[in-house]
Amino acid sequence: LGNVIGDRLDLVVGLGIMIGTGLLCIAYNGGHVPLVQFLVANCIFSIGYPYSSAIIYALFSKILGGTDQGTMMGLLTSCGSAARTLGPLAAGYGYYYGGTNTVYIVIGGLAALALVLTLAGWSKLVTYDVLLDRKLAKYRSSRRLVIQSA
Repeated sequence: LGNVIGDRLDLVVGLGIMIGTGLLCIAYNGGHVPLVQFLVANCIFSIGYPYSSAIIYALFSKILGGTDQGTMMGLLTSCGSAARTLGPLAAGYGYYYGGTNTVYIVIGGLAALALVLTLAGWSKLVTYDVLLDRKLAKYRSSRRLVIQSA
């Protein structure tokens, strides 16, 4: 799908799926989430999370290009591992003190925050090759101006 709509839009789609599942798991009747609703939301989430995760890794790798990629990818992987370790602890704490709705509101809220940050930095999410092409084009146009004015 990345070749059709681009990695940035893929990321937005994945985050949208995660926001939707966070909202789908909220018990709007004030009680518990019905089992069917919970299972449907978790099936959708099990598609959205790996989809977004793979896109984030691919986009990050393309943005880095050849610059110190091993170290930066290692740091990204370490942050993901820390999140997978601390996430269940935070979810258990949120469930204990706030209930089911609190956990899913936080999940949806964090996905919404990631979506807002993605849209805010949209112009900066370009691959290394595109960035080099832009710099080269800018350099060439500035050289033409200098040559033409001389």
